[in-house]
Amino acid sequence: MRLSNLLVGASIAGALLTACTTDEITIPKSELYAREFIKKFGVIDPDRDLNSATHSGINVVTTRPTDVKVYADINGKRYLFAEGHKLSGTTPLTFDVPKSVKEVIVDIDGRLIKTPLGGTVRANSTGRAIWEKKDNVVEITREDYRGLTDEGVMAFKDYLPEGVDNIGKVTQNFSFVANGDFTIYPVYWCTASYNTLGIYYIDEEKNEMVHIPFYTNKIFPIDSTQGNLIYTFEDPYAEDYVPAKDNIPLIDESRPLDASVPLNNQELKPADFNNNGLTSFLDFQDEDWYIFKRRYILKLQEQHRYYFSGHPFSEYFDIDYLIKDSHFDPAKERKIFVSGIEVEAKDETHVNIVKLSMGPLNDWKYPGDEQDSHPSNKEVKGWKSRGIHVSIAPGTKFGMYIRAWYMGDQGIPKPSIDNVDIVRLPLDPETGLPKKDQYRRFYSEAKYNPEIGGSNVFGATYMYKAPTGTYRVLGFEDYGGDVHDLNDMMFFISSEIHQDIPDVNDKDKPEPEPYQWLIAAEDLAGTYDWDFNDAVFAVSATTIVDGEENGAKKTRITVEPLAAGGTLPIYVMFNGTITDDQGDGNGQELGLGHYNIGPELHRWLGGYYRNPINVKEPVASASGTPLSFMVDGEWSLTDEYQDRPSWTQNDVKGMGGFYILVNPSNSLNYIQTAISRFDVELLYDESHFHKVTPPSSFDKQDQVVVSPEMLCLESSWCWPMEECGIHEVYFNFESWLKGDTKEWYADPKHWDAQRVVKRK
Repeated sequence: MRLSNLLVGASIAGALLTACTTDEITIPKSELYAREFIKKFGVIDPDRDLNSATHSGINVVTTRPTDVKVYADINGKRYLFAEGHKLSGTTPLTFDVPKSVKEVIVDIDGRLIKTPLGGTVRANSTGRAIWEKKDNVVEITREDYRGLTDEGVMAFKDYLPEGVDNIGKVTQNFSFVANGDFTIYPVYWCTASYNTLGIYYIDEEKNEMVHIPFYTNKIFPIDSTQGNLIYTFEDPYAEDYVPAKDNIPLIDESRPLDASVPLNNQELKPADFNNNGLTSFLDFQDEDWYIFKRRYILKLQEQHRYYFSGHPFSEYFDIDYLIKDSHFDPAKERKIFVSGIEVEAKDETHVNIVKLSMGPLNDWKYPGDEQDSHPSNKEVKGWKSRGIHVSIAPGTKFGMYIRAWYMGDQGIPKPSIDNVDIVRLPLDPETGLPKKDQYRRFYSEAKYNPEIGGSNVFGATYMYKAPTGTYRVLGFEDYGGDVHDLNDMMFFISSEIHQDIPDVNDKDKPEPEPYQWLIAAEDLAGTYDWDFNDAVFAVSATTIVDGEENGAKKTRITVEPLAAGGTLPIYVMFNGTITDDQGDGNGQELGLGHYNIGPELHRWLGGYYRNPINVKEPVASASGTPLSFMVDGEWSLTDEYQDRPSWTQNDVKGMGGFYILVNPSNSLNYIQTAISRFDVELLYDESHFHKVTPPSSFDKQDQVVVSPEMLCLESSWCWPMEECGIHEVYFNFESWLKGDTKEWYADPKHWDAQRVVKRK
């Protein structure tokens, strides 16, 4: 019975096959491509992201109509990602950034603030000096500690001795011209004052003197403090007795530590731990928690809360490793600090500590609030100074200053890591001097100083020859009532290229350009060479939010052709809603649909489709005019974010609606228009066209096995030369596809520089 059924089934199947032999079965190009890709590379890891863009954003809070720009620094260059015009209130700004970017720089009316992605920037705090980036002329970053000998430190101290008038012994009344980056190292102080070192320059356009402070002596050296100075009485080259340890978890996650306990249960007032006037910890945002952690750790350290077994921290966190270490000797009273915490709000006035970072345990000490930073009554074995790296727009004339705070100054806040702000002072049109505010400043240029003790010289500089090189020394006087010894604050600069200066005009910096992603595609022509150079083009996108139009959003998209390595007519296509075409100047609402962006790609690059372009030489030579258009509302190169707008309902998903159209029959006859509407019905005619489409996050949701026809890559990527497979040029590409490595093209060591094409 079973056999006869099988025979009957076979007979029916045979009849059906016979009936179908007159119809030719055509396998779609994309399916043939997928088969060959899997045959070559196997099934790729579903977590491999073939799109290097991610969609993120920040919130901007302003109290008046304000212009805003959002930048990010990538590989040493600054790029534009979003703009806001006349924003007021709380405005979300969303945009695409490379996945490697974790923080952005927000320009609010010309003032720069760094914030993590997802953070909130408030205009009322935009004057605050940020440790990494200052303004559009001066940038400050930190360097690692540099070892100094005690002999070297004493040489600085001895050259300008205490209590002696040292005027005439050094260069005085000086300024500089920016001629390259340099690093300042704090080396010594002898003063009862808290002094803040900074750079000043003249903003000619606004007729203002700009003061950018970045280092205050006597502030305890926690992670957010610039330019620390520490010393040791032990061997300076000995290893730490106990290494640092980060993210120590709670012993019992259900029992977090109340942050008031380590401070002897003193009440924590939210207003003391933020700059935005918040009175409840429940209202804290990321930037407020950053300040909380910084101030809380400073409070612990200022109160000399050192931690061993038996302290309340050991009841909540596993820190027994401190006393188990073989080097640890409690008899020598070596101390360890809490160096970091992770926290969460418990209620309006209480905070829980849920993770702890400690260490390292060693013998390095900080001079603290001592009048003399050098403990002269003891033998110091070594010093460490943490550098302050300075980058100033080339050609800018600048000087140095200190802001002095004396004990007993009434109504003037004592310097701290939270109140050294960028200050702009108007210049008196008659005298050219900065108008006074509440602070006491002494400048390297004597003309800006008052005459005290018979002199207006408060700054000194000289060259110092040390065994390790020649350095420029800076010294400052902070009082001058009796003598000008010019040694109250001393530093050295690790570069000789900054000379005493004639007057030079500032030079303008170019405006940052929008960031470009590279989209690379195969043309599915059947050669399967995997070089991903058949079509290469750049896409940049800038989000624009208009506060005068109730926060209306637009995105300006620009496409630039880069390479055409195939030998078939090929078009860059866009599926979406174009509302303004800057390519042909129509400015009309073109509506939802499909568009070819620019002419045929070879023609766009000035060539003919039979001849590959920009794939045979190490540097691309041909170029094409970029074309721009506008899209209303939210737009993104990636579809992986929560509030997907209407454009993701388009036919093409992923990479913002961009795709490639290959026209083997040349039936489009080289469309010449810049941006034109395309008859969507033609897309379904496989005999004339085939589509190269991007991978999408929807593929993963639908458990589709992806064989990428297109890649979206960061702008540093270089495409392979003709007939050089991407897996041959980029050595980690195959292992990356399978999930065995985290990256495949960021590090030049991982690719063959002789077989790729770079942009000119």
